[in-house]
Amino acid sequence: MKGYYLKQIFQVGIPAGIQSTVINFSNALLQSSVNSFGSTAMAGYTAANNILGFLYVSINSVTQACMSFTSQNFGVGKYKRMDRVLIDCMILSVGAALVLGCGAYFFGAEILQIYTEEADVIQCGVEILSITTVPYFLCGIMDLFPGALRGMGYSTVPMIYGVIPILMIVCLDVFMSFIMLKSQRFRRLVTGTPQIIITNGVIDRRVMKHLRYSVDELMEAMRECMIFDISQVQYAIVETTGKINFYQKSCYRNVENGDMEIKVQNCDPPCLLIKDGKINYPGLRRWNGDEKKLRDMIKDMRLDIKDIFLLTDSVDKGVYTVLKSDNKIGTKSMCLPQEKQ
Repeated sequence: MKGYYLKQIFQVGIPAGIQSTVINFSNALLQSSVNSFGSTAMAGYTAANNILGFLYVSINSVTQACMSFTSQNFGVGKYKRMDRVLIDCMILSVGAALVLGCGAYFFGAEILQIYTEEADVIQCGVEILSITTVPYFLCGIMDLFPGALRGMGYSTVPMIYGVIPILMIVCLDVFMSFIMLKSQRFRRLVTGTPQIIITNGVIDRRVMKHLRYSVDELMEAMRECMIFDISQVQYAIVETTGKINFYQKSCYRNVENGDMEIKVQNCDPPCLLIKDGKINYPGLRRWNGDEKKLRDMIKDMRLDIKDIFLLTDSVDKGVYTVLKSDNKIGTKSMCLPQEKQ
């Protein structure tokens, strides 16, 4: 008897667990895609997602109630009451989603101010809410039917209907990536092309309006590049990722060695050999791959690997060492540059 109940538990629980895992994995991929658009989009998406979380909780509570009542009525064979439960839960779910969704749609900017005071982040969050909040009741309907089926003990069917669309989206993404590699025209159609937003210190307002860039966003991007006067900009290009790259006029650019015809030797970046008391083997392979030579060098410095927080080696500056503190909290302010062995 116990084995029978365990079998039923696994029959319902495992498909539901697989479906939840796939959905969470797809959400992680979505978050990764949003992160590629920069910190502003990431912050706006996170804030808007928190508000959508309240909508999901309200809808999911109705789904859980539907699942419970459906299971009870299915067990006693009252099938007509199951239909009534589903209809009542659908009305309740749609009503709650519409009320909360419309509230988030009309008062989204005010609600987002709880999370941030930055205008560009709030604007990004409002754009997300304007697309997702009002039709959110469709998610409630989509969630109710699988809940009713799980209440009847049929958990595999909702899993299949939940996983297949996600797999189709993944396959479509792979297919589109392949086509974009082969067709430049299709790539332009999907990702767009870089746009010049500033030419010789003059802002192209038509491009700004087309890309929905605000003056605040443009000035913030300039400040991040340590540019505070727009007249210093020769060109500003908005990449397909949304990032703005600036090319300053010649008289405002930093003087480089090539401008003064100074010849310098090209050097590789320092090799990270030890971090947090352990040998960093990828860095060691780039150094010369000789672990014995590294240990002998540390021995000549009268140190132990466990006592070293950071050790790098470069051609031009030699060995740079940071020791752990005596009480093992943080690092010492003492940094020991050593001569290259």
